[in-house]
This record gives sequence, C-alpha cells and structure tokens, in this order.
Amino acid sequence: MNTRSILFALGVIILAAAGCNSGSSTKSDTFSDSLVLGTGMNGFNITGETTTFTSGALIYWRLESKDDMGGSTVEIQISKSGSSGFEQINVIPYTNPQNYGHIMLSSFKHTYGPGSFRATGKLVTGGKTVAYKNYTVQ
Repeated sequence: MNTRSILFALGVIILAAAGCNSGSSTKSDTFSDSLVLGTGMNGFNITGETTTFTSGALIYWRLESKDDMGGSTVEIQISKSGSSGFEQINVIPYTNPQNYGHIMLSSFKHTYGPGSFRATGKLVTGGKTVAYKNYTVQ
C-alpha cells in the first residue's frame, strides 16, 4: 500500500470514529443538535452548504444529534410555509445503518415545487425532534 492510500485509509478511520463513537466514552458536548443542507456530500460532510435550491433538486442533508441516535430510524419531515405557518407535506423515513452514532447523512429529491420550506430531522425512537432548517426553492 502506498503512502497516499495509507493516509486516506487513516483519514476515513478517524472520521468514522469521530462520527460513530459507541457513546460510553463520547462527551455529550462533542456533538450538537443540527441539520445542514447542501448540494453534495463528502465523507461525513455536506458540500455546497446552502438554503436555496431549484425545484427538482437533490438536497443532501446531515443530521447531528447531541445524544447517541441509538440506531433509531430518522425521519425528515418536509413542511411548506403557508398562510397559517408551516404545514407538513411529507415525511421521509431513513433506516439507520448502525445501532449507535451521532451523525447520519442522506438526501431527498425536492418534488414539491417552489416556495419556502422547512426540513425537520426527527428520531423515531423517543419521538425526539433534533433540528430543523428553513430553505427556499425557486
């Protein structure tokens, strides 16, 4: 294995350990409750972080929970802004690929037309709302 491959593998291991610690030795102040949206992903990071998208865009998201997710299914709830505030229009469930960790990444295709929206990340187990992010679609 060449030096470049070794450094890459080491970087992947470090990222995996940072994002997927089993919890007992993880300090709760290491992580925060947040939801990031963007145009792509690279490892445990969202690239092209933004809150403005075009209709039909693939929106990548990164949900980070201060508490260990414990393998819970994650829901991304999509709400659209209307005359009486935000009204839920869809719920997209994501099966967690492991039974521990604080970070989950995936994407969804925005098929709800233009407007002002809110994506809310929830843990199904325990019904915890982790974070939300408002975004605009043109």
